[in-house]
Amino acid sequence: MARTMPRSPRAVAGTIRLLTAAVTGAVLGAAAFSIAYARHPQITLEMDRPVDAVARGFYAEERAGDETFAWTGRTASVDLPGLDRRSAWTCDVRVRAGRGAPLVLPALATAVDGLATGTTAVTNDYADVRIPLPARPDRPGARIDLGVSDPFTPGGGDTRELGVIVDRLACAPDAGAKVRPPAGTMGRAALAGGILGAALVLAGLGPLATLAVLVVATVAQAIPLAAGLGPFSSLPGTAVRLALGAGSALVVGIRATDLLRGTPITTAARLASAVAAAAGYLELVALLHPAKPVIDAVFQAHRLQWILDGRFYFTQPMPNGVQFPYAIALYVFAAPWTLLTSDYVALLRVVVIGAGAAASIGLYAAVARDWQDRAAGVVAVALAHLVPLTYVVIGNANLPNAFGQSVALVAIVCAATCDVGDRAWRGRLLLFGIATVAMLSHVSTIALLASTLAATGALFWMAGGSAAGGGAAGGGSAGGASAGGERAMTTGRAALRASGRGVLIATAAAVVASVVVYYGHFPEVYERLDRLRGTVTEGPAGERSAGPVADAPSRPVTGAPDTPASPLGTRLMDGGAAIAAAFGWPMILLALAGLWTLRFRPPDRLTLAIAGLGLASVAFFLVGVVPRIEGSFERYALEFVGRVALAAIPGVVILAARGTTFLWGTGLAGRAGASVLLLWTMADGAGAWLAWLD
Repeated sequence: MARTMPRSPRAVAGTIRLLTAAVTGAVLGAAAFSIAYARHPQITLEMDRPVDAVARGFYAEERAGDETFAWTGRTASVDLPGLDRRSAWTCDVRVRAGRGAPLVLPALATAVDGLATGTTAVTNDYADVRIPLPARPDRPGARIDLGVSDPFTPGGGDTRELGVIVDRLACAPDAGAKVRPPAGTMGRAALAGGILGAALVLAGLGPLATLAVLVVATVAQAIPLAAGLGPFSSLPGTAVRLALGAGSALVVGIRATDLLRGTPITTAARLASAVAAAAGYLELVALLHPAKPVIDAVFQAHRLQWILDGRFYFTQPMPNGVQFPYAIALYVFAAPWTLLTSDYVALLRVVVIGAGAAASIGLYAAVARDWQDRAAGVVAVALAHLVPLTYVVIGNANLPNAFGQSVALVAIVCAATCDVGDRAWRGRLLLFGIATVAMLSHVSTIALLASTLAATGALFWMAGGSAAGGGAAGGGSAGGASAGGERAMTTGRAALRASGRGVLIATAAAVVASVVVYYGHFPEVYERLDRLRGTVTEGPAGERSAGPVADAPSRPVTGAPDTPASPLGTRLMDGGAAIAAAFGWPMILLALAGLWTLRFRPPDRLTLAIAGLGLASVAFFLVGVVPRIEGSFERYALEFVGRVALAAIPGVVILAARGTTFLWGTGLAGRAGASVLLLWTMADGAGAWLAWLD
């Protein structure tokens, strides 16, 4: 008989760590969800967003002034699987008839689990209809049915069969009842936590780092899983798949990097990657919550369908018939993934969040390589996922802009870290390719990124040239012992100057390529853009588009066409307030502390890249607020300032991370200050994240 070889102590220890992390993650996931659900077991269906996660027979939400509502059909139902029925519940549905003479006022019949609970006459004034859910300990879950007598069809092309208008449906356990969370959702919360725990161990994190990331991830995931319709929708199953995807991407990415490098990456790099993966996972769990309004996400899905249909050139309408090209790199990148799903809204959201998480790891690479500050690199990755503006942009479904910003971040990191010298054609081609994709992602990116890279290349060139001149002037008095150091400095200056040439060449080539491939196909559009006087942006509700010429009406202007411009001081203050809101004051203060630390630092490539980004950002900020434009267009100028702030995120978070580690190293007072500012920053980011669930 063949004898099985005993497993090595190292393999046994690794298996124990893996199982321990998985079990810990599962326990934390279940416990956090149970606590979050127990704090607020009430269920409310507000008709200001889709409710099809748990409801059937409701038409799309509508708005009349400040009122939001949804019509039912002849019948409607709400299904709450796993609802704890050991105690009685009470539901109230707020309805009105919404019809005048000669139409007959309807009656609303209600039933629970197939058993009638009553019939109520409905008037044209809102009133609450009470639906009791009696205790049923033997079987959890509940189904609420609504039946409407005398439905009607509005006519005038509207063929819907309408029942009653519903404002909300709310259910709560009777007073004193102790409600258990839905078992299925709690199990999936545990499974997601277990998957994350196993992935962190497989990624090579130590016990303390694994526990820290697990605690944050499981506590945070419990909030969307327990909120509103989350426990009764498909979100818990989606969370398990997202955890599996994020964990797999983390492990595969680290293992592949180790293989390509031929040596394991550092512990700090693993932690930075884990932070990015966990943050991306949490962002997706909230973004895919049924309470999250889709806003323009459906519009983005339609643009993806256009790409699949072979329609590549389309434009964005602005007031008074002005348009600009609508970039398509996001849709082209997402197109192959449509083979895996038909839910294009979710697909585009996953692609954008995944791109942002992957790009944020580049912040660690840049800071650790150029500044040799691994702690600041990890902090930079975390801060990148706490910028409030990012949640606003993605929440409003401005997905091409968010995707373009992520790719632009990678381009800036490449300019600061890649070898793009005179003979480094691979590095130049890499920077060219990344920059081209970024410029083809959003119309604002081509201007902002091209200016940033051009300023960065010019700063590389000037720093290398000026340093070389200074070295030559002082070389005569140096002793022989310093000759080697002089040669090394001269070589470094030449390399920096060559990097400047490489960045400028790659940037110019990317601009030309993006114009040839896409932007050059709209000559008739540019003749009308002068009317905006440089304020090319989207409206606040998101991004809309037309066909190749104009197959959709332009958005109306808010205000009279001849509205006078605001004073310059007002425009500057409004722009500054927009920047403060984009980042939050604590992150700005940390960034200022980081900027202070660079005052005497030699001009390395990352410092110069941040300076280039700063110069471009300041220039475009002034372009957005200084020129006098019609008052009706000023909101577009402020939105352009928001685009500038979005583009400036890499520099701000790197400086804020630098400021954090600087303050931490200055003693007890500095650590206290850094802790307060970091906690404040986390609160700002968490608030923006939670706003997706409101």
